[in-house]
Amino acid sequence: MSSVKNQFGGAKYPRGMSSTEEGENDDRTTASVELLRKQHRKMLARLGMPEGRIQKDIAMLNYLIDIKFATEEINNRARIQTPLGMVKTITLNLVGGNPLTHIDFEQSENTSGVPANNVVNEPQAKLFEIHVYNDGPGAIAYGLNESKSQFEAQVGLLNGENKGFKFLDPTVKTLNILATPGNNAKARIITLI
Repeated sequence: MSSVKNQFGGAKYPRGMSSTEEGENDDRTTASVELLRKQHRKMLARLGMPEGRIQKDIAMLNYLIDIKFATEEINNRARIQTPLGMVKTITLNLVGGNPLTHIDFEQSENTSGVPANNVVNEPQAKLFEIHVYNDGPGAIAYGLNESKSQFEAQVGLLNGENKGFKFLDPTVKTLNILATPGNNAKARIITLI
């Protein structure tokens, strides 16, 4: 049977190795494997352990390892789904006709268009919950998880209205908000991390 050339210097398998799955049979390798099996059986006999017992112990160990990984995955998921309990309030005095204010809660360097004399302290994390309040007098428009485009602040709130969103996972990454043209408005944003 001809061998296929590859990275092992022309042979399909390195020297001393073969594959019985593909019909190749290397007598030296088969003899080596049988010798190792005999040595293994002798060692088990000296220790007084039946061969089947070791296999059961290995199966049990593999089962326990699977349980460990599953438990770690459950713990990681629970940690992700549990808010830190940090509540932050952002107050913005929006002027109608000014550009859109884009707040990136994860990366503060992406925040832009914050009105003068307003401070935005981003939590540097996605939010579980966000509430937007319009304290008037004008109307505002906002959008969640949108780009910086002014056309993506579509949800409107009139004076005195508010809207809240609550998620099972931290979901809210950005907020676009602006006052409608010709109106000034004060917006309060309450966030939960």
